[in-house]
Amino acid sequence: MNTRDPDLVNIIVSEEEINKLKDELPQLPDEKLDIFMNEYGLPKDDAELLIKYKKIAEYFEEASKDIKNKKLISNYILSQIFRRMPTDSDKEECSISLPPEYLKELISLLENKKINSSMASNALEKMLDTGKPVSEFISQKDMQGIDEDTLREICMRAVTENKDAVDSYLGGKEKAFGSIIGYIMKETKGKADPQKAGEIVREIIKSF
Repeated sequence: MNTRDPDLVNIIVSEEEINKLKDELPQLPDEKLDIFMNEYGLPKDDAELLIKYKKIAEYFEEASKDIKNKKLISNYILSQIFRRMPTDSDKEECSISLPPEYLKELISLLENKKINSSMASNALEKMLDTGKPVSEFISQKDMQGIDEDTLREICMRAVTENKDAVDSYLGGKEKAFGSIIGYIMKETKGKADPQKAGEIVREIIKSF
């Protein structure tokens, strides 16, 4: 018959302490995947790519704090930022030149429609090159965008100065339309809303 060693002391662990220890345990990959998909609204493929690299997943979580559309953060990490980390080793190390707060600041401007996606992409490239915040590359004036009258004037110029592209578009070559929008984006230094510019250009072309 086994008897308890009288020298052993009783150890009583409260439920509060147990829960605290549980909270301190790292999330398992399946748990994190579930959170990324069901709480953050990410597609499964995107979520799996993020959690594959522990430090990248942590970077994403920091950058997406207070961002409603967390997929915006995911999109920029998995596209522009991942292009700068070509190897698994780079991604494991999370060798990103920007602190997550800088990415959050940029995406917050995009989410609140202070800038458009073209401006965000261009600014992010410069931020990644220099490690500097978005305020170094986008001013308050830039955030004011282009008023519709000015945009219409530029769209008209884009149509009249790109006659070959217009003819190609009318001939069924949809890619030619992209070159007209590209002209507008260049003229406005990326400030124009591409969707709005497209609507105006189509309206102008129909009026000819």
